[in-house]
Amino acid sequence: WWEARKIFGELTNNTRSFVAKTYAYYGNNENLNNADNKEIQAKKILELTILYIRQLKNEMHNNFKPTFDETTIRILTEFKINTENKISNEILVALTKDIEMNFSSKANIEKGDLMQHINRFYEVQGKAERIKNTPFLMIYSTFTKIIVSFYVVLIPLFIGDIDLGGENSGFEFLAIPIMVIISTAFLTINKLANLFGEPFLEDKKTSVTIDEICKTIEKNCNEVKDKLK
Repeated sequence: WWEARKIFGELTNNTRSFVAKTYAYYGNNENLNNADNKEIQAKKILELTILYIRQLKNEMHNNFKPTFDETTIRILTEFKINTENKISNEILVALTKDIEMNFSSKANIEKGDLMQHINRFYEVQGKAERIKNTPFLMIYSTFTKIIVSFYVVLIPLFIGDIDLGGENSGFEFLAIPIMVIISTAFLTINKLANLFGEPFLEDKKTSVTIDEICKTIEKNCNEVKDKLK
């Protein structure tokens, strides 16, 4: 869970830095092979970046082939992105090719800087996929569920003989609420442990809220994109 938060923190920081540098580097005519449409070129880079963030989120939710809107279809078609392949990788390839094509040989430092951010996108995606695909989490979930359920079933056998004040005291009836409280506590702990063990589940309130993080990243990208109008 904590590792997942760190990964998406890296994604947020890397994206913000990438779009800010894109805005700055594309604003310098000397960096580009064709500066006549530099705003359009920069917008395309930002559109691809937003599309990458959305697709990465979808893939973390096991939605590898989402339904695309008209704007997304236009971008996919324009950059000849093959949706039969892994779409997130195809988008990063398209970003790399477009940056390579747009920047002049005099701007190798700026181009190399942006390429470093592309590499970090690959690294972040790899880390997220490693956590998501780790079989230990599924084994842990099944094992702990069986053990805790078995323990809860045995609780009445241990608590049923409570007799604090003798046979006529009536304290033996405390076994029922005690059993309920302990059982509920253990089942809740197990459920929370399993939820935190799968940090990329969709519509989740107890762990990494990927949807909210990605919405924030998209908002930041669009704020920079609006400066190009």
